[in-house]
Amino acid sequence: MLTVFANHSEVQIMEDKDLLRDLDRAAALPFTKYPPSPRWYPLLMGGCLSAIVAALFLIFGGNRLLGAILEIIAVLCFILFLTWYRKKWGTWPDMKEAPIEIRRVYRRFYVAYSSAWVLIVALAFLTSPALTVAVTFSVFTALVWVYERKVYPAAAALVRARLA
Repeated sequence: MLTVFANHSEVQIMEDKDLLRDLDRAAALPFTKYPPSPRWYPLLMGGCLSAIVAALFLIFGGNRLLGAILEIIAVLCFILFLTWYRKKWGTWPDMKEAPIEIRRVYRRFYVAYSSAWVLIVALAFLTSPALTVAVTFSVFTALVWVYERKVYPAAAALVRARLA
């Protein structure tokens, strides 16, 4: 409990620091304690993104109907997963509100994700559709796995250690 004094004493300052730390811990909680994504999540993301690339090859290759169907299925799978996961999680934290350790790795993930798309577009122009789709699946599955299983948990552990 905080007691307000006419002038701050050391006790008051210590209580304020404790209160601020408690508030920081509470604000960090949605980012540091949440249900982990399912084991198959990286495969789902790799599959959805490679299906989208395959659908674009089909559409631009003249098979618009099959391409459109594949595109719709891939996007629906992604939306259904996010809807289910958000319901399971109970919240969807805003990364702008994340602790600095989490924001830092999220920015790196976003740069890696964007760079991977540059690679995929280059491959689409330089190689076969089959190779481009296979690389899309491999790269995004690996990228999501590394982020979800290694990078993000390490950043969350840093936040927990800092706020302990």
